[in-house]
Amino acid sequence: MRRTVAAMSAGVLFITTLSGCGGSQATVKDGAFDAKQPIPASQAFNTKSIWYQRSDFDIDEGTPLGKDTYISRILVFDGAGKLTTYAIDTQLGELKDKTDDQIIAEAKKYDKERNESYLKDDSQRSKLQDSYDGAIAAAEDPTYVEAHPDENIDAAQAKANKTKGMEFYDNVQYMEPVAETYTLSVTTDPSGNAAQEESIKFNVPSYQFNTSSIDAMVQSGRTPGPREQQQQITLTPINGSFQVYDMWFGGYLNMVTRVEQGNAGFALDSPKTEGIKVDED
Repeated sequence: MRRTVAAMSAGVLFITTLSGCGGSQATVKDGAFDAKQPIPASQAFNTKSIWYQRSDFDIDEGTPLGKDTYISRILVFDGAGKLTTYAIDTQLGELKDKTDDQIIAEAKKYDKERNESYLKDDSQRSKLQDSYDGAIAAAEDPTYVEAHPDENIDAAQAKANKTKGMEFYDNVQYMEPVAETYTLSVTTDPSGNAAQEESIKFNVPSYQFNTSSIDAMVQSGRTPGPREQQQQITLTPINGSFQVYDMWFGGYLNMVTRVEQGNAGFALDSPKTEGIKVDED
């Protein structure tokens, strides 16, 4: 049986993982983990901390973890089971001499500017209009309607979709991200007793739309705002930690966090860990 005991003392969070009669203690000070034994993902993410998600470009290019590692998003865990995400465009080396508050402020600014640029982009609005107009033209074409009897094409509905959809889009404004829940999922090995793979799933707000996403939100009665886009990150533990200038990082191949030098690293959860999904698609 494993359980976690946490306490605050002089600005330092102590996490004790108990297993049987033994135990190991990890500390988290100023957002940097320090543990003598690897920390399971569920415990790490249930700790107030900032994690840095590697960009897809960085992963595809196979860039070694280090100062040139590109970061596309930060995940701010509140220590109470929720996270807030912000888009960012930076490299690990550029975090040098920055406090957590400065990094979050930079991410908030970039997230707002980037997503507002999508809403100000005339080409996105034009593509939506063209898509709606194409659906209307198809609905008014007897030959097309006859050739697609299973689509239940209705010209009046197509026109109504355009009216409601464009009104929805024109009223979308940027909203600062809020804390959301996340899900940890484990796939077991052939024995069913140990984790073979683990992932974290969460939603991020997106301001890139198509007519299908807008129609779905209109039909569900949503007020104008961003759509939810699910993200899934596979958690592949990296060995120990790596150095970037005077900083140390550790974590998983696709997302890392600040650690103290010599931190023992992070691990996958046991399938018996409370609150995680096991062998679910």
